[in-house]
Amino acid sequence: MIADRYDLSPLGFQGHLLATPGHSPGCCCLYERRSRVLFSGDHLLKHITPNPFHETNRSRLRDPAYKSLKSYMASLDKLEPLDIRYAFPAHGEFIEDVAGLLEGYRDHHRARTETILSALGHGAHSVYDLAGAVFPSAEESEAFLAVSEIIVHLEILVEEDRLQQRRRILDHRTVIDVAADATAGHHRVDPRLAVDRSNKDVASLYTAADPAVIRITQGSIT
Repeated sequence: MIADRYDLSPLGFQGHLLATPGHSPGCCCLYERRSRVLFSGDHLLKHITPNPFHETNRSRLRDPAYKSLKSYMASLDKLEPLDIRYAFPAHGEFIEDVAGLLEGYRDHHRARTETILSALGHGAHSVYDLAGAVFPSAEESEAFLAVSEIIVHLEILVEEDRLQQRRRILDHRTVIDVAADATAGHHRVDPRLAVDRSNKDVASLYTAADPAVIRITQGSIT
């Protein structure tokens, strides 16, 4: 992992390397001052929004508290002070309106967070429930991307105290709610929640902190 900002002038390069974690923990950008060019890697892409992938093994990272979307949004802010004429991403077309792209990314993630909050309605839902509601047309091959997208936005909502996170024990296809204030009962659960080969695991479910203010969207959420 590189430092937050690394001056490359001693190496004869008029610019610096910027740590821009989010899409991945080690994502970085290279800025050249004289030409006002940014080599943005996967941090900026012209026609799609880079996925801030959920890190499933954060205990192995230098910062075990790393949160992908939170880091990605902070990394967008790092680019604001730079005078960027062009950005060249790792793939796709070069970017001229970097400022407009940054604002578009922020709007996209704010809207996605609100969509997920709306999908919660008045009840508690697993990540897979929410992925199906928010991405009803997702292909099976896109399941990981959909689940990852849900998780990173839920982390933001939990951090903003807009959601409460509860833990449930999975026993094969039965969910036993162990929250102190929850109603006892058994419910069907998607078998994909069993993330390892054992018949018992722990998964998170989420409920709105203040259901009265949730906007419930009727029909499919896109």
